[in-house]
Amino acid sequence: MANTLLLKRTTVAGRVPSSAQLAAGELAVNVPDGKLYLKRVSGAETIIELGQTGPEGPMGPAGPQGASGPTGPKGDTGATGPQGPAGTDGSPDTAAQVRAKLITVDGAGSGIDADLLDGSHASAFAKLSGATFSGTVTAPNFVSSSDARLKSNIAPIPQALAKVKALTGITFTMAGNETPQMGLIAQDVQRVAPEVVVEADGVLRLAYGNLVGLLVEAIKDLAQEVDQLKRTAL
Repeated sequence: MANTLLLKRTTVAGRVPSSAQLAAGELAVNVPDGKLYLKRVSGAETIIELGQTGPEGPMGPAGPQGASGPTGPKGDTGATGPQGPAGTDGSPDTAAQVRAKLITVDGAGSGIDADLLDGSHASAFAKLSGATFSGTVTAPNFVSSSDARLKSNIAPIPQALAKVKALTGITFTMAGNETPQMGLIAQDVQRVAPEVVVEADGVLRLAYGNLVGLLVEAIKDLAQEVDQLKRTAL
């Protein structure tokens, strides 16, 4: 079974990863500089650069000396012999050449996996401003920024219970995928809670996690009605 190469990247020119930012065998790419880095674990941990400029080619041989001019009042200078061909200069490795070297080391089935791009493990190397996935995304935990210091215009959600009652939970299958799923219709949610619906590429997308606040307030509204009924019964 071939191993998967782990890759980090940065778009900041001149930035070099530290040994603490790379795990053993993990790679880092500096996109503007076109440089690839690897952590070497042999004695002390060090960062080495791969794909550097190739070695300088050998210098061409010197041309033969020209013949001496005839003797006279002032002898003519012999012609200079032709110069030998110049040696071939080394050139930087292309991206395909670097990848070919990596596959040679790691096996023909290697894949390059852009790992840890959420910025939480190597914030100096990768932060995504957005991403779209066509398949299932799995992670130990998904975390959203929710600090009060990052928010403004804070207000309770009004008529939360009425908004929840206007929604219909459904089961369905997505186009091109026969796996049964459960959820809501974005158009229905948009009518009562447009804050959690986003349109991209002409398609409505629903931020299910942002519905938590609506559900919390709806439960509180329902609890208040139950308390009122209890007091009336007494």
